Order: sequence, then structure tokens, then C-alpha cells
Amino acid sequence: MTTATLTLPRLSSRAAAKSERRPRRIHVEGFIVFVLALAFYLAAASYIVFHVHFMINDSLARIDNAFNVLFTRDPHLAAIGFIWPPLPSFLELPIIAFKPLWPALVTQGFAGSIEAAAFSAGTVTLFNSGLRWSGVARPLRWSLCLILAVNPMTVLYAVQGMSEAMLVFFFAASLLVFVRWCESRRPVLLALLGVIAGLGCLTRMEMFAMSAALGVAIIVRSWRAKISWREIETNTLLFGLPAFFVVMLWLGTMTIIMRSPLYFLNAVGSNAEQLAASAAGGTSYTWVSAAGFIGRHALLLFPAVVPVAAIVIVRLARSQRRLNTLLLLALGAPIVLFDTYLIHKHQLVGAMRYQIFVIPYTFVLVVFLLRGLRGRRWLISWLSLSLVGLLGVSDIATTLVLSDRSISFQEAPVMTALANGQTMEQVTAANPDFYVSYGGAAYGADIAQQILKLDKDHGLVACDSLDCFPIVLNVPDPHMFVVSSDRDFEAALGQPQVYHVEYFLVPNPAGADRLLTLYPGLYESGAGFAQLVGTAKSHTGGQDWRLYRIIGPTGRG
Repeated sequence: MTTATLTLPRLSSRAAAKSERRPRRIHVEGFIVFVLALAFYLAAASYIVFHVHFMINDSLARIDNAFNVLFTRDPHLAAIGFIWPPLPSFLELPIIAFKPLWPALVTQGFAGSIEAAAFSAGTVTLFNSGLRWSGVARPLRWSLCLILAVNPMTVLYAVQGMSEAMLVFFFAASLLVFVRWCESRRPVLLALLGVIAGLGCLTRMEMFAMSAALGVAIIVRSWRAKISWREIETNTLLFGLPAFFVVMLWLGTMTIIMRSPLYFLNAVGSNAEQLAASAAGGTSYTWVSAAGFIGRHALLLFPAVVPVAAIVIVRLARSQRRLNTLLLLALGAPIVLFDTYLIHKHQLVGAMRYQIFVIPYTFVLVVFLLRGLRGRRWLISWLSLSLVGLLGVSDIATTLVLSDRSISFQEAPVMTALANGQTMEQVTAANPDFYVSYGGAAYGADIAQQILKLDKDHGLVACDSLDCFPIVLNVPDPHMFVVSSDRDFEAALGQPQVYHVEYFLVPNPAGADRLLTLYPGLYESGAGFAQLVGTAKSHTGGQDWRLYRIIGPTGRG
């Protein structure tokens, strides 16, 4: 009888010995860094939100998008909206679900602060991993991470539910993964890079430009590697397909529901429309002056980018990784060019926060620079120590710039409040309109209480979420409001009595408010079918709100 023997391939003795020598341990350092950074940011958020009362209205708008999915009279997933990129609001859903246990998650927008703190802590963890990959000793890499973590611009937007913290995370992650792919050429990194870039596009519009630039960089790097055109095509698809499918989760859904894949660009109340309105009447920029404005802001915000980039360029002349260096330097340009285009077209206000990307970009250059010195531990240590001093001084420069109202008009008041132990109400007493925009939670609570007193019979109130979202977020029962995300919103505006709507709530100034667009003169006189119940105005100033009772047909039935 014969016996068949199956022989499995075995590792060579050298490979087996190498495998046995490889340390088998789980790195817990990243987890420790994340927890420490998250604890720091949450503590800062608690103080700034609950004591200083700093909460940008755009943060509350993102909370409102998620809130509409769960708590309004017509909850449905499409209520998340198609004007803002959806990822920030979508990720807030599991947080604001705990509103019944802790209302401040919604009423004061703290759900957004938790999300921003988590992504900011993730960014610090990313750079710790990158510096470890570069061979930086633990004390020095923790020092560098600390400088990033406590940068005042990083801290301010790690406590706000804006999209800056998420933009910084995806921007930094995409660059770090690209740098690692350039060195290792591992295909899995391209797929990961595509997912990161796609998620970034669901966070901020700037990432569309960044993703396109990454695609070009991958093609150029693959072509210079002298591989076949089929391999170049494969690399491009490995990156492009994941990015495309992630982005289509938004654009495809928008096409089906709103009948337009670009609805977010031209919708009433869209980000582009609001920015254009904010920028209207301001300075007109040529292409050159717009680029100079953006570049100046970036350099003022984090001046260390200049010497760090200069060192990278000097290394370029002696490095064997010249193409990698050139590509990384070029990838600092897409967001600059995108913002230049927007400010030239009057679709971007001159806020310092739009240049926040320069901070993570500088740290990516640091990681890349130190990685190029691997094997020379003494040189890495000395250069890291020098960079600790350079980046630390740049943090001080950031603090000074953010405290200058002529440059950082959005951040200077909160910097003043923090320095003097004041609240936003006290700092902005001479400019109440500013307080409404940057202390929105307290403003909304003030108006909400007045509306509740006017609506004595608890009747159904219709209002446009474009303006009234801070009010809706602060009422005990949001079901008493008919808001823009409700599927019967337009019908209820046309025939309020059929849909049991008793009141219209309208603001002054009107802006693009839907009720006042349908019924001109409604704020002044009731448009012939409504009777004034009362006017609400915040004690700190800002918009007036009038509550009108519907007493007759609107004429649109």
C-alpha cells in the first residue's frame, strides 16, 4: 500500500530565526497618547463651552442636522441635510442620542465638542505614530506631540463642533499614508488612502482638491518607478475607487433625493451662498492678492512652516528621495489654491480658521524630514530637540496672532475671554451681533424661553431652520416646531391651517428665510393672514423674532 505525503512549505532557517527574534507585543503607547489628549481636550471644552460660553453658530447648525434625524416631529435619515458635508453631523448621531440623559449635548452643542476632541486626539496619536516610524526617541516625540496638542488654534477647534478638527485629521492622515506608500509601495496603503481621502471629502470641500492632487501624485510616483502602464492603472484604481465610492454615498444620495448631485453648491442657505453673502461688500481680490492674503495668513498662523520647509528643500539636493520630497511639498498647495479661488470669487471670508491646515502640514514635513535621517540616531535626536524649540516658539506666535482682532476676528474675543477670565457676553458687550454668531447656544436659549411664553397654548410653530435652529435646539419639546427638514414643510407653509400649524415664527433681518420669501411683509404686518402675538429679542442683542398667529388663509392653498 502506498501512502501519499503532503509536505507544507517551510520557512528558511534565516527567515524562521528572524521571525522568532521579532518582538511580539502590542503597542499601547498610541492608546495612552490618545486617552491623554482626549482628556485634555474634553477638559478644555468643558471650560470654554460651559464657563466662557463660546459656541460658534456653525457648530450648532451641524448639531441641528443630526438632531433633525432623531428628535423632530418628522425624524428620518435624509433630515441630516444636503448643504453641509454630512460626516460631522452623521458621526454626532450616536452622541446626541443621549440627549434625554444630558440635554447639554444638544442645548449647548457639547456633542460637537466631544466629536472634535476625539478627532483632535486622533491627530496627535497619528503624529506620535509617525514620529515613532521616523525613529524619534519617546521623550522627544512626546514633546513634539505636546507642542501640537497645546497649539492654541488646535485647542480652540478641538472644543468646537466645527469641521476643522476632522479636516486636520483626514488631511494629516492622507499625507502620512502617502509618505509611507511612497517608501514601501504596499498596495493596501493605496486603498486605505482612498478611504481616508473620501471621508475627508465628506467633511470639508477643500479635501476634493486634496484628493485630486493625491491621485495625480500617485500616478506621477508610479510612472517614475518605471513600472508597466497596467500597474500604474492598478495603483490609480486602488486609490480612486475607494475614494469614489465613499464620496458617492453623499453625491449619489443627493442625486436620488434632491435630484441634483451638486445641490450643496446652489441650494438656498448653502455654505457657498452664506459665505458669498458674508464676503459681499468686502475687499475685492485679484488672483495675486488673494493668493498673497491666504499665504500671509498661513505664515502668520504657524511661521515654523517656513524654516521646516527650507530644511526639507536643502535636504532635497542631497537626498535620493527627491521625487517623494517634491510631491510632498507640492501637496501643500491644493488647499491654498482652493481657498485662493474661493476668496477671489467672494465665497470665503477672511477667517484665520481656513488656514488651520498649515499646522498639521508642518508636522508632516517634520515626520518626513526625520524619517530621511533613519539610522543616524544622534542626528535625529539633535534635530528633534531643535525642532521642539522651533515649533514651541511657533506656538507662541500662533497665540499672539489669534489675540489680534485685526487678523483673527473670530478667535480674538475668546482669546481675550480666556486671558481675562471673562465670558463671551462680557467680551462682546459692545458688539451684540458678534455674540449671536459666537455664543449661539446662550442666544438660542434666551429666545426659546421668550417664544415659549408667547406660545401659551403650545400650538404648532413653523420656522425656517436656516435661522431658527438655535431656538429649536433649546426647547423642551421640539415636536412643537415644523422645521425645514420635515417632509410636509412646504405644504404646511402653504396651508398652515390644514396641517394644524397655529404660528409662524420669523426673524428680522430676513436674509433667505423661507417664510419671508413666500410672504413678503409677513414680519412687518402679518401679510394679511396673521396677527402679531409678540416680539422676542435676546438681552445681548441680535435678531428680533416675531411670533404670528394664523387667523386666515394664506392664499396659497
